[in-house]
Amino acid sequence: MYLKEESKWVDNIYRIERSDPLLGGEFGINNVQAKQLASRTQYLLWWFLSFHDASGKHCLKGSDLNVNSRIPEDRFSFGDTTENVHEDIGAVRQRYEYMRNALQEMLAGSSAPVQALYRAMVIAWGYGNSGLDFCLFTPEFTFVQDEGRYQVYKTVAGDDSIDVTMAEESLVDGEDYILSFIDNAAPPRLVTVGSTLEIDRVLLATEVDVTSVNALLSKSTWTIEDGQATTIANDMLLTREVTALSDYAYGLLDIVHDGGADAFSVQYRSIADGVAQEWKTADPFGEFDQNGNHVSRWRFEANGTVQFLITANSARTVYMMAVTPDPDAREPEFVRTPNILSSAGEPDNYPLLLERYGALYKDPFASLEIAIDTDSNIADGGTVLILTNDSVSVEGGASISRVNNIYVDAEVTEPVISVKNAVNAAYPLEDGTTYYWRARYNAQSGKSSIWTPIHQFTVPEEL
Repeated sequence: MYLKEESKWVDNIYRIERSDPLLGGEFGINNVQAKQLASRTQYLLWWFLSFHDASGKHCLKGSDLNVNSRIPEDRFSFGDTTENVHEDIGAVRQRYEYMRNALQEMLAGSSAPVQALYRAMVIAWGYGNSGLDFCLFTPEFTFVQDEGRYQVYKTVAGDDSIDVTMAEESLVDGEDYILSFIDNAAPPRLVTVGSTLEIDRVLLATEVDVTSVNALLSKSTWTIEDGQATTIANDMLLTREVTALSDYAYGLLDIVHDGGADAFSVQYRSIADGVAQEWKTADPFGEFDQNGNHVSRWRFEANGTVQFLITANSARTVYMMAVTPDPDAREPEFVRTPNILSSAGEPDNYPLLLERYGALYKDPFASLEIAIDTDSNIADGGTVLILTNDSVSVEGGASISRVNNIYVDAEVTEPVISVKNAVNAAYPLEDGTTYYWRARYNAQSGKSSIWTPIHQFTVPEEL
């Protein structure tokens, strides 16, 4: 026969006294201590297994946190061994060491990468907007598409050909370049390469009006070094083609520099289907000081690919340039497509979870459309539910009132929304049936997002 053991902690162990009679059995005095100690052993075993796995490794579980945190146990998913935690910490340390060494190498060399990173953060904070493009005059962030300068050793006034070193290997037919003269005071001018006649002879689209034996062909006559540019009067910069504003009617170009107003002249042109349009003069749109520097601003027509020709009117140091949409005249932003989420422990995408529309988007929310059907080909039909902040309606049918705060069920937190209740109220879902659905957002401007891919779920059988 064996003692019946319990899993409990006994605070005090009974001491057998001299006067106690010798008595065995389940409740005999001689077995009291053994039962108490066995109970403690069972309790310790239970406690050990609660915090360790079968191999004896320490393991923290959600139920252990629940008692003190008062957070529902199902919110936790702890259950990893201390050894694994140490391995993860070791991996993090390795990544930290890599980043630290990379930063030290960066600081030991040129400071330009650090300056570029810092200024990029400043730009993002100061100009953060969709349709942002900027220039820090570094290889990573620049409007200059080709800093190569090609030696021109002969131009003749009245002739449309020039002699360029290694022209055949470098220059691109049909592209614009800046022709600048070193041996006389003639200002630089924009020229177009027509074709390469020989390995060192280039035919231009127009005649040259200056005779020179020492000139340069380049995309810029600005001096670019250490994340900034310096200019003298008549220096020109031909930027790369900017596509950031292809969805906006108008844009703004900011040039951040030292000194005062009237430092630059700006021309721009649109590129449509690879064909460059006529150059236009950008409209001066303001001059102001910002963080100790001067900002010159121009407004231009966007709505596509744009290229700029910037000419310095005097000597200046340029720290950065940025292109952003004109906030007073831009088109409403795109409406983002909903992101359909799956729910852990639920079949596929039931109970119909999506990411919230969000206040980040400046085109306010109007409604959410859900197309749903038992036929997988819902693109050609299906019932369309229209969900707004105030009601749910079935397209072509009667409206119903708001249901349980359409966008937030009791178990769902920001930024996730559940529309199961609203859908089920307008379009009752049957147990054991498979449904196909997709969704899109509508904004108050009248614009709509594209539809999500078609998802499916099966309503569980009623238990």
